[in-house]
Amino acid sequence: MKCPIDGEVLREVRRHKMDVDECPKCKGMWLTPLELDQLEDIKYDVDRFKGSLLVSSVETNLPCPVCQNHLYEFKYRLHQLRLDHCPKQHGFWLDYSEDQRVLEIMVKRKKDMDRTFGTESLWDKTLQYLRWSLFDKNPRSISNRKPSEPYYLPQHVEARPPATPYKPVKLPATCPQCGGPINSMTVIEDKSRRYTCGYCHSNIERL
Repeated sequence: MKCPIDGEVLREVRRHKMDVDECPKCKGMWLTPLELDQLEDIKYDVDRFKGSLLVSSVETNLPCPVCQNHLYEFKYRLHQLRLDHCPKQHGFWLDYSEDQRVLEIMVKRKKDMDRTFGTESLWDKTLQYLRWSLFDKNPRSISNRKPSEPYYLPQHVEARPPATPYKPVKLPATCPQCGGPINSMTVIEDKSRRYTCGYCHSNIERL
């Protein structure tokens, strides 16, 4: 295979613990798709978070070292780094030191993803503060607090005041005026919480 830049015959060298084809003159290197993936994995080996390898490309006049078709130039994973690839997927051409730029981009991508996951984790904990279970006596939805440890509400959250206990109304069994029975069918209650006998319409005092 020949270098697409100056036509020199590529030679096999050891780079990044891989055997790759390098131009002895311009020091560019030809990587197969598998070798490019192995190069990226040195710094970041989670393929699904690396982003799109290429979206659009432009044809150049550089020949592919394998099939001699024109290589296409593209923005590597939408960064400012421009690489060349064979349209028949034979490989990628990297100019001198562009392999180091690939590694730098992978390091930055890893930091960005770690920061994203950290932000999502913090937001998830914030949402847990808003859940109703936090107002229980024994909340378990946030942190790994032991059951024996005291629990404190955040300063910006006011605890709900205790509800007033319900006290059932006690009335006499019979009306003191007419002697009629007093039950839910014979007693009238108005909006002012006054109770009236349904027979003689006299007021009934609570016990």
